[in-house]
Amino acid sequence: MGPTIWIVTSETVNRREVKDFIYAEGGMDDPDNIYDGWVAGSSHCIYLKWYAERTEEDPDTLELVARILGQPPNAHVLMDLIRGPNTQRVAWRLIKHFCDRWHPCVLRSTMPIDIADEGRLVWTMQEVAEYFGRHHRLPN
Repeated sequence: MGPTIWIVTSETVNRREVKDFIYAEGGMDDPDNIYDGWVAGSSHCIYLKWYAERTEEDPDTLELVARILGQPPNAHVLMDLIRGPNTQRVAWRLIKHFCDRWHPCVLRSTMPIDIADEGRLVWTMQEVAEYFGRHHRLPN
């Protein structure tokens, strides 16, 4: 299993819209009903799950996310990136498409801050684009 990241937006997004997004991206339902769906190919697999809120989130991190978004977050989409040679590229494409539709967005790392890339937990889409351009992968 690869990294887990969150796409967080201040837009109102419901589970049905996330499932429709997954289908539009060529994905399908998760047969185990653990996730809302997945997008997979011969060299990538990404599972997605929608949450209206994250009560377990650290209040300081939620405050930082709200400050960057300009208002409190309204939707959180979990992305579990399963290892594969194209997973990072496909995940970046999905993130861009999601954020084109529902913006503003930030990327939220699930790593502890002491091992998170650049010691950061929250990334703007511009920062993610720059990081991906330099490292050819998403920040963890």
